[in-house]
Amino acid sequence: MSRDLLAAKHPVAWKRLRAGLPDAPHPKTMKSACGPIVLVLDDAALHSVHDPAEEARQVVSRADISEAAQIMVFGFGAGHVLRETLRCAGSDARITAVILDPGAFLVTLGGIDCNDLLADPRLDLALGSLREIVAMLPAADESLRVVVHPPLLAATAPSLAPLAQMARELATTQSSRLDHFATILENIERNLSVIMRCECASALRREIAGKSVLLVAPGPSLDEQLETLAQARRPLLCAVDTALRVLEDAGIEADLALTVDPTKKNLAKFVGLKDDIPLVFFEGARPEIVARSHRPLFACERKGLLDRAHPFFGRGGRFESRGSSLTAALDLLLAFDPATIGLIGADFALKEGRSYAGTAGDTSSGRLRELPGRDGGLVATTEILWLHRRRLLRRLEGVRHDAVVDLRSDGAELPGLARGELADWLVSLDDASRDTRIKLDAPGSESANHIAAEHAARKALHEAREAAARRASTSRLPDDMRSR
Repeated sequence: MSRDLLAAKHPVAWKRLRAGLPDAPHPKTMKSACGPIVLVLDDAALHSVHDPAEEARQVVSRADISEAAQIMVFGFGAGHVLRETLRCAGSDARITAVILDPGAFLVTLGGIDCNDLLADPRLDLALGSLREIVAMLPAADESLRVVVHPPLLAATAPSLAPLAQMARELATTQSSRLDHFATILENIERNLSVIMRCECASALRREIAGKSVLLVAPGPSLDEQLETLAQARRPLLCAVDTALRVLEDAGIEADLALTVDPTKKNLAKFVGLKDDIPLVFFEGARPEIVARSHRPLFACERKGLLDRAHPFFGRGGRFESRGSSLTAALDLLLAFDPATIGLIGADFALKEGRSYAGTAGDTSSGRLRELPGRDGGLVATTEILWLHRRRLLRRLEGVRHDAVVDLRSDGAELPGLARGELADWLVSLDDASRDTRIKLDAPGSESANHIAAEHAARKALHEAREAAARRASTSRLPDDMRSR
């Protein structure tokens, strides 16, 4: 019996089950056209009534889990999606089944053979109350993939509804990232000619080492600090993506800009800006932004496509963006040994419906979380901002306490950082850090003739496109395979 195996292999889950699970809908069972049992709730099937195993293959293929170290599967259902996930996941992967449908879970345990699932050593079960399940979830970082089959969410326990919303948000974010994959490949190909001839970001080391740098992110609290910044003798300013426009609109000239975002939406925020500021770009950045810069500087994404393709691309160092321009900028600056880094505009929170400075209302849908605020209260945030904050804090692990100083006027708490007021910090700077500007030498020609590196990059791009095409061809689900 599955319950006996559950008690043997997952004693914590078994104990929680015996103590009682949250009230939830209890689906009925029926036999699919192909034979395997499926669950039905209020006359709606939670799986395909024709071929649930094939449907599960399509669902899992869209999540691109083959190389994922951590996988969360939301909903147990009759076990079809979880079984396919276990089949496709790597031997070292950890798979967490988030039991937000405890009624379906109990029905399956009582009448469907799922011993093969429960016996898999890679599987963890997260079940219980909302608080208990959240405490069991793995960290949301670049190694995480989520598998969500939307019909299963219909069986969610009412008290676990936030988990279903979280599943939708995470799946949307993941789908967006995978959808952008083709755009990123196109951007890399279009950026390649610039990458082959431009300098690496490591040329900045001599300009930054030993000096204080102010890292400016585009969060809404930046608006409140522009006046202070405009009136002060300031250090080097590094603007993160769209913060460059906010600074220029306020008459403040940045010394350095950094861009990672591959989207056309990001491109629109660079139109009309000065093009003589040194621009650090990562491989997938918008080519139009890179091409307009008079001084592009390439930063190699650690374990990115070009880094894996040929050592040439990482000759000036490798840096981690983890999907965040702010994390990329921080990782890069820390590599160049500045005296200190002051941080402003990194709110990771919504303020009056805004997630960016200089905008009238750009909040994302689905405010799922609250975070401790810098002032001791709570601040509202979106799932995406929450993930970016988590990535930044992970990058800061092990960094000297006062290496990065939190100078923001508002936003989510960033534990572990030294705090200060922007005005006081600016006054405290030594002469070596005040009113300094980046003065780069004329670009060299070290990257002019690296035929092997360019050939390797184009081969890697071709292989990546072929892999994406294979995934796309297996993710088209015929209408008669969908749950009904």
